[in-house]
Amino acid sequence: MRRSTFDTHRIAFLVGVSPDEAFVRDIKPICDAGIDEYLHNYESCVYTFPDGSLCVSRPERSHLHHMSKHSVVVPGVFERRLKWYSGHRARWVDEVRRQFAIEYQSLLERPSGVDPAANKLNSRSLDDRVRARRQRMHREHAAVWANIKSYKTCFSCLDGVPDHVLACGHAYCPWCVQELGVPSADRECAWTFAECCLCCRGGDDLNTYYIQLKPRCAGVRVLTLDGGGIRGVIELVLLQAIADEAGLGVPVRDYFDLIVGTSTGIKLCCSYYCKRYLLSPGGLIALAVAIYPKNKGLPELMTFFKAAATATFSQSRLAKFFSKLGIMMFSINDSIYSADALEAATKDLFGNDTSLFAPALTSGHSQISTRVAVTSSIGYADTMTLISNYNHPQGRNETREEDSAKDIRIWEAALATSAAPYYLPPFRKPENGTMYVDGAVFANCPASFAYNETKALWPHHAASLDLLVSLSTGQQPKPRSHGGLQKLIRNGILRTFANMLMHQSDSNESWEKFESSCPSPVKSRLHRLEPPLVGERVALDDYSRMDELASTVEDWTKTGKGRTKVQSTAHVLLASLFFFEPDGGGIAVPSDTPGRLREGRNQLSGSIRCRLPRNSNGLRKLLVEKAESLWSIVLENGDARGADQAFWDPIRVSDVSEDLANCVNEETGECYVNLNITFEDEPGGQRLHIIGLKLRGHDKRIPISGFPSTMAALMERADTRWLQ
Repeated sequence: MRRSTFDTHRIAFLVGVSPDEAFVRDIKPICDAGIDEYLHNYESCVYTFPDGSLCVSRPERSHLHHMSKHSVVVPGVFERRLKWYSGHRARWVDEVRRQFAIEYQSLLERPSGVDPAANKLNSRSLDDRVRARRQRMHREHAAVWANIKSYKTCFSCLDGVPDHVLACGHAYCPWCVQELGVPSADRECAWTFAECCLCCRGGDDLNTYYIQLKPRCAGVRVLTLDGGGIRGVIELVLLQAIADEAGLGVPVRDYFDLIVGTSTGIKLCCSYYCKRYLLSPGGLIALAVAIYPKNKGLPELMTFFKAAATATFSQSRLAKFFSKLGIMMFSINDSIYSADALEAATKDLFGNDTSLFAPALTSGHSQISTRVAVTSSIGYADTMTLISNYNHPQGRNETREEDSAKDIRIWEAALATSAAPYYLPPFRKPENGTMYVDGAVFANCPASFAYNETKALWPHHAASLDLLVSLSTGQQPKPRSHGGLQKLIRNGILRTFANMLMHQSDSNESWEKFESSCPSPVKSRLHRLEPPLVGERVALDDYSRMDELASTVEDWTKTGKGRTKVQSTAHVLLASLFFFEPDGGGIAVPSDTPGRLREGRNQLSGSIRCRLPRNSNGLRKLLVEKAESLWSIVLENGDARGADQAFWDPIRVSDVSEDLANCVNEETGECYVNLNITFEDEPGGQRLHIIGLKLRGHDKRIPISGFPSTMAALMERADTRWLQ
């Protein structure tokens, strides 16, 4: 049952709508659409070959002849298992109606021997009954579900798009996570599974499994990483500087909801001709930062990156390139460098079989809450695509496979975003034959793609942007162009080169274009770190200069403008760990209901929470060493620029103090944040409400996640039932 339909039925149950009325209004259209979609896209031909195998040609609209799985072809028309004439279709829908009525009525029944007044049906009790009924049905068919899995459909509800995979291989949509999981006692907006609800598999690998979703009133935190070959060491130095300034000792991925990385485009330079290998620092680092084991940090990742770059770039095949240049003008399948070293390094880092979408299937890995994507392009650089560890709520994901054995692995994603034409061979996915080439064909600076991706991931009551951190691989003078080779490209001899240069521009120019297109409130939340590189231009494959680059950029992060940018970015990340959680758990409440409208004014009550786990070392450091206090303010003119000069009210932790260190109980060791707060405003008011964090040793109040916000926007997000 669709979630919007179920929410309608929650109300229908309470007001006494009959099963037939509910079915005709909401369920029958779904049945009709489902039958039509099955016939149009999925129905199989049932012709049987002499060896007993079935025809694999489907659906009917694409069926030209019978074909076996061994590619044996036999003339013949599509043969249906069932004749879907109107009478059969009507009987099938009537049976669904009958079963629906039984389930509908069972939810309304009161247990015998219980006082009706004490067992009054309400929204909460209805949710509990639906949950219990679903769990009971799952258990009845656990043996069947154990052998049926999908990465495109949530089998728990047969409606949602799955986004979270347990170690057993079953994937759940965020809605089913919230309905069937147990709310975590240690993490906010998180749910745990002691066992899979479909196959009932438990064990140590699932007992500690948790899924954390974005809080309903929180904003989105984004990290993007440019391409730049060996200059990827710059991004690692910048990440280390930000992590050191934040000072909590938590993985970098815990500061972000979405990480997007890309490879780099081809720069033509006379002095080097076309010798530019394109190791994908942005894409590779994005994958590593998001999925790297928690017991390993950025220093280990730096060691890996340097070793991988050295192993790859020390095996140049440049002489072979020039000897075969004539052939290569017509072929995309040759390259200056071999992908063997990069493939071996990424397999060693992530594992040979670790799935990008379902790392929990591999021993030693867990499912990651942070979303990560890398850019790539399909075919001859004709179509841009994102290879990601998530699905969109609408189900759009060009690279996701139905079968887990065919889905893309992490090391394959790394090669797909790194396969620069003529420098690395294209990566071909063996299970489906799809060819991937360098992601920078479309996005050398992926900030614009990442920003648009937040709208696709969180489409309902679109979350505000807390910050977008864009890391460059350094700003240096543009290379001189190689006119002869560019002329060949313009004449269309090198098709992939032509497509790449047509789409790809300098990453700084891409950033400036994106920044200029953003509205003012978004611009103020963009953080671009682009260290200047002086002196001789650094080639993308000059692995001998990685230590020099790392030292130069480390110095930049410690003084002047670089120090200011690193500190500002880290401080906003610390503030965005705090968020507002409304009372009511996402149950929509009309604005004129008691508790929402008081004396003609809207009120919204809730509490300030923290994304970090309760009683964790990171949270303790945040409250004792970094964060000092929380403050609130209401700006009458709706302009956040006047916040620094306005008067702020402290949010007290106790009767006598606003110091957040008081959230730590030194006697019991308990450490958590749960501070009550109520917002109030005129209906339709446009005043800006801000909750700000004051850091120790600093005077500025930095807005926490999801703020500034109007009362209307807060109430809309507070009513969001399903987290994503």
